Amino acid sequence: MILVYHSIKPLRSTRHQGLFEAYARLVPIIVSDPLNAPRTSLEGEPLPGGRNLPPIRERGLYQARMRWMFPAGRFAAVSLMQRWLGMAEMLRAVRRRAEGRPIVLVSQQPTLLPTFRGLPADLSVYEVRDDYVALASTARARRATLRGHRRMLGSSDVVVAISDRLVEDIKPVRPDVQLTFVGVEREFFLPPDAARASPGLRGIPGPRIGTVGTLNDRTDWELLEFLALARPAWNLVVIGPLY
Repeated sequence: MILVYHSIKPLRSTRHQGLFEAYARLVPIIVSDPLNAPRTSLEGEPLPGGRNLPPIRERGLYQARMRWMFPAGRFAAVSLMQRWLGMAEMLRAVRRRAEGRPIVLVSQQPTLLPTFRGLPADLSVYEVRDDYVALASTARARRATLRGHRRMLGSSDVVVAISDRLVEDIKPVRPDVQLTFVGVEREFFLPPDAARASPGLRGIPGPRIGTVGTLNDRTDWELLEFLALARPAWNLVVIGPLY
């Protein structure tokens, strides 16, 4: 089973829920939210600390919620320690429901945890999805991100990165870094029932091609325009939040 720690935001307020739902058709996935809000407008919000996690089946998506272990967290170093302690508690809660199955912990950001070391997971994976240091908005944030990135590289069992350039950047520190790709097995992302597809999408005749993801200055708009002009019989569908 896989426990994913992917963001400082709750799962249902991000655009990743559909992705995790699709992968959960194959394996059990527990997504940990690092929140300790005493009140929430989301129905069914899990109790912090994994206290109401149900028995974990062979497949399915489960949502857990981390809690702060002591009432402090204004400083970055304290917040990181809080998250480590909260994740340790979360993993113990998952272990009690795992029925002996191994637990893989995946973290997708360099500043979510201070280290993987000491956490009760059978395998720790650091998934590098972007150039985190370059994306930091200030010099101070870049320094903190670089420190976190190096700690995660040094403490993880497995490192994967989603592009050749990221792999080459990581190799001096982790020569065993693995290259993965931003792609999916199409059948796992089809709705079980075609009637569940978006009404707007059902109204677009095939063949349909398109892209799903954040739409910004890194989107290859020229390529999309070229495809639309080169294949006028196709319908090009572009899905995602616009930045």
